Amino acid sequence: MRNLDDHTYVRFCSKQNLNKSLNTLRGILAGMNLDGAVTGVETNELISWCREHENLTKANPFNELIPLIEEASKDGIIDQDEIEDINWCIDAALSENSYYDHITESLQVLNGIMHGVLADGEVSDEEIREVSNWLDEHDYLQGAYPYDELNSLLTEVLKDQKISDAERVLLKAFFSEFANLSSEGQSKQLQRPASIHGLCAVTPEIVFEDRLFCFTGMSVRAKRNDMVDMVERFGGQFTRSPNKKLNYLIYGAAGNQCWAFSCHGRKVEQVMKMRKQGLPVVIVHENDFWDAYEDFR
Repeated sequence: MRNLDDHTYVRFCSKQNLNKSLNTLRGILAGMNLDGAVTGVETNELISWCREHENLTKANPFNELIPLIEEASKDGIIDQDEIEDINWCIDAALSENSYYDHITESLQVLNGIMHGVLADGEVSDEEIREVSNWLDEHDYLQGAYPYDELNSLLTEVLKDQKISDAERVLLKAFFSEFANLSSEGQSKQLQRPASIHGLCAVTPEIVFEDRLFCFTGMSVRAKRNDMVDMVERFGGQFTRSPNKKLNYLIYGAAGNQCWAFSCHGRKVEQVMKMRKQGLPVVIVHENDFWDAYEDFR
């Protein structure tokens, strides 16, 4: 019988941590396989996942899952049949140990996908487009962190159908926030400072009644007081500073096509921190605000 003082066992085998670990693994596999192959350094990341859970080799489902991954990784290539076998084992375990709701599970998979994409240190055009397709297929995640941020970032990157080296570096920097790579040097390199453009939600649904609004930046169409009057006219409320009850931060970027979190002020920074903590605040470009206003007139 396993010692109850074994904190590693408790840490990973509580229901919530078990589910999170398996959902993340499913995402890591999916991210690695976006380009159609899991090879080389990517298999090392999977072995690293096994080592992280090696104290659990006698506990279900790790007693099946870890040997399965280790055997599949021996030749340095994990083929599609082996991926399907691993995913089958994950699905079977999660079907018996459901803890999180569907949205949270999908966000854990998304975090794993970003980890998996970065496992080989590269972000290819194919991988970028496949991540964008995944977001399109999971649009029920709108309003949740980091879906909106990543969706907006990819929309900006792909709008001209060309992916520049600078945009690739930007995506690596964003993905690295969610990738606990086994190579410490690689992790530090990927996390170097970068300006993250396009963090506004893409075509968000905006409701005015009983919702709390905050504004930042300069509007191209109206003065701040006029915008506050519009919100209150439709039953909404206004606050000068972000707080835990905030629903929308409206960003007015007069003269700017896009904006960077790293250089656009205190309110954006506050809201980004709130979103990372799970608060459902939506960052809205003023163009979407005006569209919603016209619909409510």
